[in-house]
Amino acid sequence: VIIVDGKSKDNTLKIANGFKEKINDLTVITTDRGISLQRNKGAKIAKYKYLMFLDADTFLPKNFLSKITGKINPNENFVGLPLLLPLDGNWIDYFYVFTAYAVIILMSFFKPIVAGMCILTTKENHAKINGFNEKAVYAEDVDYGFRSTKMKAKYHLYLDCHLFASVRRRKESGRFKLSLLWVRWYFDLITHGAITDAAKYKYTFGNH
Repeated sequence: VIIVDGKSKDNTLKIANGFKEKINDLTVITTDRGISLQRNKGAKIAKYKYLMFLDADTFLPKNFLSKITGKINPNENFVGLPLLLPLDGNWIDYFYVFTAYAVIILMSFFKPIVAGMCILTTKENHAKINGFNEKAVYAEDVDYGFRSTKMKAKYHLYLDCHLFASVRRRKESGRFKLSLLWVRWYFDLITHGAITDAAKYKYTFGNH
């Protein structure tokens, strides 16, 4: 387990280091802020064949790792997305999730989508595409998926393996407004490539 802290101002480091006696081989490092930079730094020191990138507010249910590793073909270079269910969500949140996955399934035949809440891949694929684009300020996760499949990584949707993602951003920004923003990012990526101008979109949760 590798935790990459982007010079946070809360108790992240104190809490993370408190788990060192409970989690074998836990590594906690501090870098400059930037999600692509932080993920690349973590991947660089990872020792094993497979990588799983998680957001700080993603929660793994019991036995998730055992279940997902049972789905992996050891001879395959891949990038994948499990089923991300809303943490403490209501029926509206579930409606948005299943609508989103209907779109994701449809788009998987054209431009497959991965989401930063949980990206599964191989260290080989990560190296082949030179990791996350550190100049990208929005949709760096979707860009990562695009470049992975372009380099012939097999795309997988693991719909029978679920975990939980916080719905705080949807609640704070408005579900429809945030969903529309993500759709705009997707088509911006397809038509213009990586989004590198932070001023192009108003996004409450970005720190650039």
